Amino acid sequence: MQDLVWNRCDSAALTLDDGELHLWMIALEHPPEGAASLLCGDERERLKRFRHTGERRRFLAARGQLRLILARYLGCSAAAISFAYGPKGKPEIADPPAGLHFSLSHSGELALLAIAYTAIGVDLEPIRARHRERALARRILDPATLHRLERLGDDGEHTKHFLREWTRLEARVKAAGAGLFDHPPWIKDLPTQSFVPTEGWIGAVAAQRPLPPPRAWRTWSE
Repeated sequence: MQDLVWNRCDSAALTLDDGELHLWMIALEHPPEGAASLLCGDERERLKRFRHTGERRRFLAARGQLRLILARYLGCSAAAISFAYGPKGKPEIADPPAGLHFSLSHSGELALLAIAYTAIGVDLEPIRARHRERALARRILDPATLHRLERLGDDGEHTKHFLREWTRLEARVKAAGAGLFDHPPWIKDLPTQSFVPTEGWIGAVAAQRPLPPPRAWRTWSE
């Protein structure tokens, strides 16, 4: 599994070539200054629905940074970006038109943002046991993958391998714009790459076109 190295990016404007993959790791401890003013009406309504301060902070940080980063590629203000949503809620850039695709995943205090010129999906999870992990595996994994997983007796090993398969499935589902429990069978053939975003975490990215090798990814932190 690929361990990624994250660099700071100081360029105000960014370009993305066809066939490239750009990945951003975003810390969610502090929203960017003025983040609330960047949100559109439906994002503000979603923000109001969070009951806990930590949830509101993380949402505001993730959406604020998403807009600020995309604006560097699109050459517009962060507040000017508008989104459209697919049948399963997958967001896309509606305006300004640019052909860019993105996927945002956040868990706890971290988020990952993937950007490419093809439908893309990204997911990350902390490596820790989940409630009813084995039951969940039986519900979402295909029989061959489940058989390999159930041969692992040690709970720690089961958790690591389960989360690898979980993040890969989530990334494929997002790339396809499908649902976790009602996705088409062809998503298993989507190009997918697992990686370690940082110690104690696991991530995966999937796309509807071949992915470049991890050594060619552009990886930045914000």
